Amino acid sequence: MSEPLHVLEVEDCESGAELLSRLLGAAGYEVHSARVECDHEMQRALAEREWDVIIADYRVSGFGAPEALDVLRESGRDIPFIVVSGAAGEDLAVETMRRGADDYLLENGLTRLAAAVKREIGSARIRRQQRERERALVRELQRSNADLQAYACTVSHDLQEPLRVVSCYIDLIERRSRTQLNEECRELMSVVSASARRMSDLLKGLLEFSRAGLSDRAMSEIDCRALLQEVVESLAIEIRSTGARISIGSMPVVPGWEGPLQQVFLNLLGNALKYKNLHAPPQIAISAEKRGDEWQFTVEDNGIGFEMIHAERIFGAFQRLDPGERQGTGIGLAITRRIVERHGGRIWAQSSPGRGAKFHLTIPSAPAVAGEDKLFFEPAPADRPETPQDREAVLV
Repeated sequence: MSEPLHVLEVEDCESGAELLSRLLGAAGYEVHSARVECDHEMQRALAEREWDVIIADYRVSGFGAPEALDVLRESGRDIPFIVVSGAAGEDLAVETMRRGADDYLLENGLTRLAAAVKREIGSARIRRQQRERERALVRELQRSNADLQAYACTVSHDLQEPLRVVSCYIDLIERRSRTQLNEECRELMSVVSASARRMSDLLKGLLEFSRAGLSDRAMSEIDCRALLQEVVESLAIEIRSTGARISIGSMPVVPGWEGPLQQVFLNLLGNALKYKNLHAPPQIAISAEKRGDEWQFTVEDNGIGFEMIHAERIFGAFQRLDPGERQGTGIGLAITRRIVERHGGRIWAQSSPGRGAKFHLTIPSAPAVAGEDKLFFEPAPADRPETPQDREAVLV
C-alpha cells in the first residue's frame, strides 16, 4: 500500500510540479499536493492543513525558495524544506541551507528526491518527538516545583506551631523560676531558647526560598535609582549604627518585578553591612554598566571578604561562611540568585580576605536610563536624634 504524502510545492510551472509528483509516486508515495506561487497563497496553504514536506523551486517569478523560507519561518512550523534549482553553485547551496533549507537538489539530480524526502521527514519526526519529550519534562518539572513549594509551606506551618509552644513555655519557665534557677540552668535555658528561635528562622528561610523568584504578574519597567533609594531608607537604622557610607552611581530602568528586585539589593546591602570590617566603617558602592543587551550591576564593599574558593558555595541554601556571632540563616544569597535567574540574569562574586567583596549581577536591558547624578548616603551624626531628612539622598 502506498504511503500518503502531502506536498506543498512552490512552483510557477504546472508541468514542473507534475514532474515532482510523478517522481515521488514512482517511489511508492500516494502524493497529495498543492502548488503556490506567492506568499499569500503559501500562508493560506499552511493555515489550512499540515504538510509533510515543502519542495520549492529556487527561482519563481517574484517568489522562490528564499521568500518561501521566510514565510515558513514566520509561521513557526517545522516542515522539511527541500530546494530544487537548475543553477549549480556551491555558494548558492550554502546560502540556501543557511537560510533554513534542509536539502538542495539540482534539477538534473532529482533521482535522489524521494530519498531526500524520506530522510527529512524522518528527521522532522525525531525533532517533534524530542520537543514533546522536552515539553513533558518541563510539565513534570513544573509539577515537581509546585509540589515542593506546597511541601515547604506545609512543613514550615506545621513545625512553626510546636516551636512557638516550646519558646513560650521556655519563656514562662524562665520568668516563673528566675530566682530558683542557678546560673548553669539559666544558661541552658538560654541555649534552648536560642535554638528554638534559630529553628524558626530556618523554617521561615525555607519557605522564602521555595517562593523566591515566583511571580504570576507581568514584568514592568523598574527605575533602579528609585528602588535603591527605598532600599537604603529601609536600612537607615543599620546604616546609622555602623556609620556606613553608600554611594550609588547612575542607574538604568530595567524590566522586572519590583518586590523581588528590591529583595535582591536588600540582601546584598544587608550582607555588606553585616560583614563589615571591624577597623573601618562600611564603604559600599553600587554601580551599573551597559554590556550588550543587559545591565551589569556591581555592589562593592570594604568588608571582611572571603576566599574565592567559597565564591560558589555562598549562593547555596543555608550556607554561611561565618556561623559565629552574626545573625542569619544562610538563605539570603540563595534567594538572591533565584530571583536574578528568574529575571533572566546571573550573579557571581569576587573577593579576597580582608579586602572586601564585589557582587556582580546582570538584568536584561531596557532602553531608558534614570538619572545621571551620583547619590551618597551618609549616616546621621551620633550626637543628635535621627530625622526623616537623614534617610534622604544628598546629591553631589
